[in-house]
Amino acid sequence: MRQLASGVSVVTAGLDGDRNGMTASAVCSLSADPPSLIACLSRSTGTCSRLADSGTFCVNVLGRHHEDLATVFAGRTDLAGEARFTVGRWATGDLDVPVLVDALVAFECEVATIHDYATHCIVVGLVHEVHLNGNGTRPLVYHDRTFCGVT
Repeated sequence: MRQLASGVSVVTAGLDGDRNGMTASAVCSLSADPPSLIACLSRSTGTCSRLADSGTFCVNVLGRHHEDLATVFAGRTDLAGEARFTVGRWATGDLDVPVLVDALVAFECEVATIHDYATHCIVVGLVHEVHLNGNGTRPLVYHDRTFCGVT
């Protein structure tokens, strides 16, 4: 599976000002009507339980310049929990979720359903808000256990 290249996102959730997030490479569109997406998240990070409790989340699609941020939210540094949000510029979205200000695109979602499977949860989100900021920036990609860019 590590030969399957995929885009990189940081999925975030918040509840009463307490934020959580994780790097995810298993995110995809599901439906145009209603606009919805799927995110597969490791249950060990706490992000699944936070978005289940809050009922909302945000998928922040990363650009090539976000490799450091992806590394932090993947748990590859000493930063954890709220401290991870010291990397990058964050705002609070309309659904009270953390939104990366310079994400290529950020999708604010309402949780439609969550399915547990083995070590992960599969979240279906109904998209309520879209913040498009790409401006021609290339996406960050994950391939063979390495972050890389698209040329």
